[in-house]
Amino acid sequence: ARALMGGSTGGWEALAGQVMYPSSFNGAYAACPDPVGFSSYATVDIYSDDNAYVYSSPFKQTKRPGMRDHYSGTNVVAGTSKVAYGHPYGQTTATVEEMNHRELVLGPKSRSCGQWDIWEAVFSPRCDDGYPCRIWDKDTGVINKTVAKYWQQNYDLTHILKTKWDTLGPLLQNKLHVFVGGSDTFFLT
Repeated sequence: ARALMGGSTGGWEALAGQVMYPSSFNGAYAACPDPVGFSSYATVDIYSDDNAYVYSSPFKQTKRPGMRDHYSGTNVVAGTSKVAYGHPYGQTTATVEEMNHRELVLGPKSRSCGQWDIWEAVFSPRCDDGYPCRIWDKDTGVINKTVAKYWQQNYDLTHILKTKWDTLGPLLQNKLHVFVGGSDTFFLT
């Protein structure tokens, strides 16, 4: 009996292993997994949004939050000893744009070891220069829809489950177990 278990990136890996190789494992146990669907890639929908850095509206652009200082599970509910997993909270400490610009300073071509570059290195196809193709322009935030389509077809677990459910559903029955809180550092829940 083989099973997969992991948290954060390891949580996504556990789910991906079970979904992509449904007969090889007897269960996946994922805690706070990285995005399992890219229509909710933190605060960005790579399929319908045009820009990863701002929410667009008819009269203004609002910066997308990227990171917060607290997450559920780090404190207790007042007056009890219960951990506050279901209570989202925390102040935004960086926007998606600020985080990506910091990564550009730390290293070009998805080599910063920052969160966004790590995901890009895993999910993106290789470009002609040998490095991962950008999901969006790091300077402007404009989303590359060709790369988004590649992510959808190859790594968007929600899309894979929806499009292959007739085959995968019976093989995955009682095998996917996910635990998340009400909030996390990178707006994944």
